[in-house]
Amino acid sequence: MFLEDGCSYPDHAVLTNATEQERGQLEVLVDDDKECLYVFDRGYLDYERFDRMTDEGYFFVSRLRKKAVVRSLEHFKSPEDSIVLSDEIIVIGTTRKCFVF
Repeated sequence: MFLEDGCSYPDHAVLTNATEQERGQLEVLVDDDKECLYVFDRGYLDYERFDRMTDEGYFFVSRLRKKAVVRSLEHFKSPEDSIVLSDEIIVIGTTRKCFVF
């Protein structure tokens, strides 16, 4: 998404035939721009890919599945008047297979 003068619009879109899984489009949608924030819906959930993105310095937000195992490593305070509900560094997954975000 590109923000300019209070307006926002996508700067990149990929059209598919709707038979491909959204998860497979991550490689197409994520470019070399590590200064932007990528926003993904649950259809793009790929924890191993998210783990690589974190290691490579990308920033992103994604909705999680209801049954996702999440453990907080560090919690950051938000101002009392902030609309931010929570700001944390978390581990997603079980002790056998976990990813740090």
